[in-house]
Amino acid sequence: MARKPVTDNNSVAAVLTQIADLLEIKGENLFRVRSYRQAAEAIQLAPRPVAEMTTVEELQSIPGVGKGIGEKVLEIVQTGRSSQLAELQQELPPTLLDLLTVPGVGPRTVALVYQHLGIETVQQLEQAAREHKLRALPHMGAKSEEKILKAIETTRAYSGRFRQDQVLPLADALVEALRRRREVALADYAGSARRGAETIGDLDILACSDKPAKVMQYFVSLPQVAEVLLRGDTKTSVRADSNLQIDLRVVPADSFGAALQYFTGSQAHNVRLRTLAKAKGIRLNEYGVFVEATDERLGGQKEEDVYAAVGLPLIPPQLRENAGELEAAQEGSLPRLIQANDIRGDLHVHTSDSDGTMTLEQVVQTAIDLRYDYVCVTDHTKSLIVANGLDEKGLLAQQKRIAALNQRLEGKLRLLSGCEVNILSDGKTDIDQEVLLQLDLVTGSIHSGMDQPKEKITHRLLAAIENPAIKIIGHPTNRIIGRRAESPMDFETVFKAAAKHRTAMEINCWPERLDLRDVYLRQGREYQVRFCVCTDSHAREHMTTMMRYGLLTAQRGWLEPKDVLNTSPVKRLLAYFR
Repeated sequence: MARKPVTDNNSVAAVLTQIADLLEIKGENLFRVRSYRQAAEAIQLAPRPVAEMTTVEELQSIPGVGKGIGEKVLEIVQTGRSSQLAELQQELPPTLLDLLTVPGVGPRTVALVYQHLGIETVQQLEQAAREHKLRALPHMGAKSEEKILKAIETTRAYSGRFRQDQVLPLADALVEALRRRREVALADYAGSARRGAETIGDLDILACSDKPAKVMQYFVSLPQVAEVLLRGDTKTSVRADSNLQIDLRVVPADSFGAALQYFTGSQAHNVRLRTLAKAKGIRLNEYGVFVEATDERLGGQKEEDVYAAVGLPLIPPQLRENAGELEAAQEGSLPRLIQANDIRGDLHVHTSDSDGTMTLEQVVQTAIDLRYDYVCVTDHTKSLIVANGLDEKGLLAQQKRIAALNQRLEGKLRLLSGCEVNILSDGKTDIDQEVLLQLDLVTGSIHSGMDQPKEKITHRLLAAIENPAIKIIGHPTNRIIGRRAESPMDFETVFKAAAKHRTAMEINCWPERLDLRDVYLRQGREYQVRFCVCTDSHAREHMTTMMRYGLLTAQRGWLEPKDVLNTSPVKRLLAYFR
């Protein structure tokens, strides 16, 4: 199949990043390498799709995109390929890019192991580490080998899995395209994507139509389809550019609900549900609900039919994991899960004063566009030099600007002053306590020493929780999905302290983090811990899109609006912390 033009900014940015990586591995001028990385980042954050820009001059309107890179972007958009990337891949083994998927292994390390040991694959890197060959290289040692082996283990555990942000926007686009077709009565996606799982193996889509052949013909013609794997009358399998497999099934109207339930629930949930049905003499499958003895059809057009057949209310997709949801449904104690319209503000947003791209005014306008009641500015603090962290003077100056902005806003929105203060290795902060106490809302986060022993991490978190200036613990376990393991901690001790001191725990919405994860949310809820769903935004696009992923995690953690503080009016929110 011929290559299709690239239409989304993330894909274009990914190609530029690959070029930058290979140039750095080659040892090219770092200024040139940096120009590609900056252009990739700018394109990712650009409010307008680059596919809509038809000239180099238009592309140059994006900060960081010059004439040379603009020409390369135009080639990528129009042809779906980059001749420069192709040339680099001929000069260097293409598998070198796979080495960069190992956490902690950057282009310089790849160049080092390739030039000195001829390592081209992850398997060769792992073998060299196990044979202690890496420690003899410049700037490497025994600890480096241990970290690489651990990182390979983490990466392997998530092999073949995709993050929510890599799947859900694609799922939305495909379902919306199908729903626009006259011959499609209903369409939705199912599987782990619909359950809101933090990683997804493949995408299942269901459509209801009496003209399945026409639906399949349209589906394979969509621009998101890179390759057709299997095409049949009622099921078609394709692959997207990202290598994600997508299965479309077309079912009749009277089976749509049954099929949606069948392909959404986890295997354990479905087995348990069918066991309950069998005890009542009922058979459940993807075709409908039937009386076992007579084969009489009882329903299947709606998902509610499936659960009603065994005397249960509809169980939200996010809970269908056989983790107590069926028992809760029987007892009438299913939670009223938090929804997007419950959120009244975002409490973790970075501005251009540190490492964000939005000014204070742009943060305010974005929050107003989202119909929020409040938003908190939480720029990094001074010890995080890489993020241009603010010192005491910078924070107080920002606070004055925020106060002036609030006067001009006249109650349309409350802009809260805050910061994301670093929790240092001894549990102290890098900002004077008197300054922190003057801010509205301070988030404390660990940004270094994340692999310290369990006792040390727990001590640091307890010190932050007990600090009267810190109101929220940001991304508490510090994990990066598939790239960095969780920091070890005593969750019971941390949760008890958080509840006692009325310190909230963050649900960080970044799809790479989703931290705290769902299992810890349920545990913390038992200790009456309160949570905040925060985007950790560094750009407008983050504020407008990331909340979705944190909310899915909150729902999988059985959280209700009362468990999440940023569902409260601003006065009640601040009163809780006081």
